Amino acid sequence: WRLALLGCADGFTTIWDWDRDRTVKLPFLSRSQAEAKGALRGRFKRFRDKGLTGVARLPVLRYQRPRDALKALGERKFQEQTEAIKAAKNTLKVRFGSVRAIDYAQTRLRFVTGHGDGLVRYWNADSGKLIRPLAGHLGPVNTVVASSTKQEAASGGDDGTARYWDLETGAQLFLLNQRFGGPVRALAIFPGSKTLAVGSDDGFVRLWDLKDGTLQCQIFTGGAGIRSIAVNPSNPYGQLLVASMDGYVRVFNPDHR
Repeated sequence: WRLALLGCADGFTTIWDWDRDRTVKLPFLSRSQAEAKGALRGRFKRFRDKGLTGVARLPVLRYQRPRDALKALGERKFQEQTEAIKAAKNTLKVRFGSVRAIDYAQTRLRFVTGHGDGLVRYWNADSGKLIRPLAGHLGPVNTVVASSTKQEAASGGDDGTARYWDLETGAQLFLLNQRFGGPVRALAIFPGSKTLAVGSDDGFVRLWDLKDGTLQCQIFTGGAGIRSIAVNPSNPYGQLLVASMDGYVRVFNPDHR
């Protein structure tokens, strides 16, 4: 039970291999509904009579209509998926759109995720339960980073803002607005959780004070968009690594005491 025949609204009929997660034959483009039905019947008959190398045949009784066979296929596949989900007790399925970022909250067995729907979510890693959503971003969340010493986290999104959250209460502590910098792509919290580094598409890394939310300094890295930031965990005042779209990794030592 590995094959499915798909007749789609775009005019294509496709044979799909569930196990390999790919088509096993090039799709056939039909110009009418009747032609699509004919192609579907023909392909179904072909795979009923003889299978392809490496692909299991789809058993069909002679009196059974193709539609009924496909329905049975779907029912069996659904049952297999249900059993697989029950067996995978430690697998967490996040049903809130794309997950774009994730980070552990170090002080407890919990983690933070950033999503395409604009929400940050706080989870219990032991039970897999959602503790609370954090709303504020006006677009997809691209990056999240959690504090190593507190139940706090930062997030950055397409709306050009970085936001700092209290994970215990769900309160937004600071809104770090840099809309002219474009989408925020990278974040890093310095050791001691006193300073947040924010990297944007305009090629700047901005350092923000997490005590009062003020901007400490801006570092121009060459103009290419920032994609990743890392800080030296043994140096609370410097050693900032910045990766950019121009293919360079740059090292900075900003003394922001």
